[in-house]
Amino acid sequence: MAQQANIVVKKADGTTNFTFTALSASPGDGGFAQWRGEGLSPALSANLRMKTQWNGSKTARRYEVSGNFPKVETVSGIPTVTGYASFRYDGAIPLSFTAAEASDFAAILSNAIASQLMRDSVSTGFAPT
Repeated sequence: MAQQANIVVKKADGTTNFTFTALSASPGDGGFAQWRGEGLSPALSANLRMKTQWNGSKTARRYEVSGNFPKVETVSGIPTVTGYASFRYDGAIPLSFTAAEASDFAAILSNAIASQLMRDSVSTGFAPT
């Protein structure tokens, strides 16, 4: 099992780090591990969370990753959230996968989500045509 830790990723410029600071580890099945992104205050910061649990027949582990990123604008001199970009992805990994197959699946999924094509689609709001 992975241990709770900060998550550091690159911003769009490819050099500037953005850190999601670990807030709390998952308390167990169905409970969220939580992180907070950089921001002026908790209410003005991105958030990220993940939970895992058994599927109904206990033949796979389900996962859900979700979060949001706020649009912060100054309104009457006060930083204010005026909207959110949100996301959620979920799925399952069968217990019948070998460690190597599960590792490949995780790498392929993560890299596909991080691909330029997916980044372009998310940033424009349109799927590839």
